[in-house]
Amino acid sequence: MLNLTKKQLVLGAAGIALLILVILAMQPDPISVQTVKVSKSPFQVTLEEEGTTQVCECFQIAAPISGTLHRIDLKEGVALKKGDRIATMSPPPLNPREKEELTQRIRAAEKSLAAAEAEVEEITEHLQLARQTKSRFEKLIAGRAISQEAFDEQQTQVEVLEKQRKSAELSASAALYELEALKAARTNRRQLLSIKAPVTGTLLRVHEKSERVVEAGTLIAAIGDKTEMEIVVDVLSNDAVKVKTGQTVMIENWGGETALKAYVDRIEPAAFTKVSALGIEEKRVNIIAKLCQPEPRLGDNFRIEAKIILWENDAVLQIPQNALFRANSGWAVFKVDGSQAKQTKVKLGKRSRFHAEIVEGLSEGDLVISHPPNNMEDGSTVEIGEK
Repeated sequence: MLNLTKKQLVLGAAGIALLILVILAMQPDPISVQTVKVSKSPFQVTLEEEGTTQVCECFQIAAPISGTLHRIDLKEGVALKKGDRIATMSPPPLNPREKEELTQRIRAAEKSLAAAEAEVEEITEHLQLARQTKSRFEKLIAGRAISQEAFDEQQTQVEVLEKQRKSAELSASAALYELEALKAARTNRRQLLSIKAPVTGTLLRVHEKSERVVEAGTLIAAIGDKTEMEIVVDVLSNDAVKVKTGQTVMIENWGGETALKAYVDRIEPAAFTKVSALGIEEKRVNIIAKLCQPEPRLGDNFRIEAKIILWENDAVLQIPQNALFRANSGWAVFKVDGSQAKQTKVKLGKRSRFHAEIVEGLSEGDLVISHPPNNMEDGSTVEIGEK
C-alpha cells in the first residue's frame, strides 16, 4: 500500500483537475440552432402565377363601311342597352367596285346570321331534351332508381347548354346588327349611319375617339358584360397538365382586402411561346377560371395573382423545406436528440412552395433543425436558440 503525503495528494488532485479542464477546453462549442416541431396541419399544393381579367363575351364594334367617323362623346364605363347609338359615320358615294364589295359583304352577313340562328335553334332543341331528362331524373332519384352522380351530370349538362344558348343568341344578335348596318350603308348613302350597340353591357374601350376617315373593319369600340368576368392565367405547359377543371383558384393581390374565390373553368388545348424575363423561350398554356361571385370593382384586363390549389388535406405530417438537405440519393434532416443532432433519412410525399409532406422517418412532435449550418455533422452538440 502506497503511503502518499498530503502534498502528493494535493498535487495529484490538481493534475486531475487540470486534465479535465484541458479535455473540456478541447471540446467543440455547441452549435446554436433553431428548431421546428414536426406536426400535422393543413397542407396545400398550389400553382401560383400572375394573370389578367377579361370579359367573357366582349364584342368589338368595327366600322361597317369606309367613311368619316364622327367624334365619339361616350366615356368608357357607361352602361349601354342593346340598340343604343355608339357612333355615327358619313359614308362616301359608292363606285361600282365598292357596290359589288358591299353586296358580297351583305350576302356573307346573311349567311352568318342564318348559321347563328340555326345554331340557336339546335342548342334550344338539345336544351329542351336535357330539361325533360332532368325532370324525369328528379322523379327517379326520389325513388332512388338512379344515383346522385347521374342526376348531377344531367343537371350540369342543362347548365352548360343554357350558357351555350346564351352565347349563341349573343352571336346571332351581333350578326343581325352587322347585316342591318351593311344594308343601311347601301340604302342611306347620303344620310348619317348610326353604329349601335349589338348587346346590353358596359362600354369597355373607345378605340377611335376623334373624327377621322376610317376604312371598313376599323375597330371603333368594345362592349361587354362586366358581371360575366373570367380570369386568364398562363402557366408552363408541364404545369398545365397538373391542373383539372373544377379546382379551386384563389385570386390574390387584386386590390381588395380579401382574396376572391374562383374555379378552373377550362384549359386551352394549345400552348403558345412566350419569352421569359431571362430571355428564355417557354411553352405556356392559358388556364381560364371564373369567379364564384361577381366583383364589380374588377374591370377588363386587370392584373391579378392566382393560386390554383392542385391538392389539399386538413391533416398532413409536414416540415418546412428549409430543414431538408440532400444525403446520398435521398433526403435527410437533423433531428434533435437531447443535446445532439442526429442525421435522419426521410421519405417525402407531396411538396408545396415552403413545406414538404413526411411519409417516413419522423413522428409528430419530433424537433428538427431548420437551416442546418454547413459545419453540422451527425452527433454534433447543439444548443437550441429561439424557435
